[in-house]
Amino acid sequence: GQCNVPAPNSGFIAIAAGGHHSLGLKDNGSVEAWAWYDIPAPNSGFIAIAAGYDHSLGLKDDGSVVAWGDNESGQCNVPAPNSGFVAIAAGAWHSLGLKEDGSIVAWAWYDVPAPNSGFIAIAAGGDHSLGLKDNGSVAVWGSNYDGQYNVPAPNSGFVAIAAGISHNLGLKEDGSVTAWGSNKYGQCDVPAPNSGFVAIAAGGRHSLGLKEDGSVVAWGVNDGSFLDYGQVRDTPAGTGFIAIAAGYFHSLALVAEVGTPPVADAGAEQVVYAWIDGMAEVQLDGSGSYDADGDELDYFWFIGDEQIATGVDPNVQLSVGEHIIELIVNDGSEDSEPNSVVITVIGPVEADVHIVPRVINRNNRLKRIMAIIRLPAGIGKGDVVRESFELYAGEFDGEPVGAILERVIGRGNMTRVFVLFDKGEVMNAVGDVDRVDLTVVGRLESGQYISGSDTVRIVQPRRRGRGLRKR
Repeated sequence: GQCNVPAPNSGFIAIAAGGHHSLGLKDNGSVEAWAWYDIPAPNSGFIAIAAGYDHSLGLKDDGSVVAWGDNESGQCNVPAPNSGFVAIAAGAWHSLGLKEDGSIVAWAWYDVPAPNSGFIAIAAGGDHSLGLKDNGSVAVWGSNYDGQYNVPAPNSGFVAIAAGISHNLGLKEDGSVTAWGSNKYGQCDVPAPNSGFVAIAAGGRHSLGLKEDGSVVAWGVNDGSFLDYGQVRDTPAGTGFIAIAAGYFHSLALVAEVGTPPVADAGAEQVVYAWIDGMAEVQLDGSGSYDADGDELDYFWFIGDEQIATGVDPNVQLSVGEHIIELIVNDGSEDSEPNSVVITVIGPVEADVHIVPRVINRNNRLKRIMAIIRLPAGIGKGDVVRESFELYAGEFDGEPVGAILERVIGRGNMTRVFVLFDKGEVMNAVGDVDRVDLTVVGRLESGQYISGSDTVRIVQPRRRGRGLRKR
C-alpha cells in the first residue's frame, strides 16, 4: 500500500519514500504515513521527514529528531543531545542528522570521517552515507562494495546529493547530474539531455530527477524482472511537479496544487556602462520565474507605473543612474507578486581632448592627425584598454575611424593617451564641412567608456595661378 496516498491528498509540502512505506509532510506540520507505521504523538511541529528501509525520521521545529519503526540496528535511537538538528537522512538500517554547526551525527552504523565539520547536506544509502561539504565536494563513508566511494572527478560544484542502496547521485550547480556506484540496472545512466535538473532522488535500483520545467525523469530497473514494479516505467508525464522521492521499489512525486500563483524572479542586480550619449542597452532576465502548475507565463516589466517591456529577457534602453525595475508574471489566470531588480548605469568618463593640428588643411602632405587625451586624476596607465580608441565626426551617425597607433603615458597622478589617426580616413568621415567636432572614444578595463571632444577647422586653400612672362 505504499502507493495508496490517503485522502485528502492535499496540503503536502514534502515527501519521503522508504522500503515499503511512504511519508508526506503537511503544511500544518503533521506527518501522514501510509503502508506501515503510525507517527508518534504529538503529530505536529514537523519541518522535514526521511524514510529508511523499515524506519522513519521526523525533524521538529525545535531542532529535535523523532524516530519510529524498525529499530533492530538502533536506527531509531537518536543520540543525546537530541537538539540542534537542521536536516535528517534515513538509510536502510542507519540514520544521520546534520547539526547547525555543520557536523554530522550518525547512529546505528558507521562513524563520520574527520574532519566532521563544514557539512551542509546529508544522504543515507543501503550501507553507506554521503555528506555534502560547503566547498561543493562530497564525502562518502561506509560500504564501498559497489564503488560508492568513487566520486567522479572533479569532486566539486555539487549542490545536492542522494544515496540509493548501492549507488549515488550528485546534482551539479550547472544543473547536470553525476552518478556513481552500482549500475547493474542502469541506475547510473543519466538520460540525455543531462541538464536542467533541480532535484534528485536515489531509490533501490532506480533514480529520479526533477527538471526545472516541473517534469520528472526516471532511469534504472525497467526490464520486467522481479525488481521492476513500474518505478521507472510508470513515471507520470507532464509538468507541475515540485518534489520527488525514491523508495526501494516505488516512487513519489509532489504535485503543485492547482491554482498556485506564479512566482516572478527579475534576475540579479546589474552594473552596466552607458555609451557616450548617456544611454545603455540592458538585457533583463526573468528566466528564474516559474509557475508551480506548469502554466506558460507572460512577462511584464515596469519602472514605477510605466510598463517598459514584455517577454522573458527583453533589451531596454536605460539612462545613467540607478533604476528599480519590477517584473510581474501572469500564468493566464492570475498575476504574481512583483519582484524587483536594481540596474545601475554608469556614465562615461569625461576626458580633456586636444586635436593636433587644430586647423586641418585637406591638401597638404600631413598624413596623421593626433588626439591628446588627458584623463581625470585617479585613472592609471593600467586602467586603459589598449587599442580601444576610435574617432567620430559630428553626430556619431557615421562609421568611426580606428586608431593607427596608441601610447598611454602615466606619470604621477596624471595619465595621458596619445592616439594617431589616418588623416584621409578622418577627412572622409568629416565630409564637406569647414568646422566639425571630433570625438574620441576609448574604454577602461572596468568597462566604462572614455570620451572627449575638440572642435577643429577644415581648410582647402586655392592653388595660386602662375602668370605668363612677357617676352
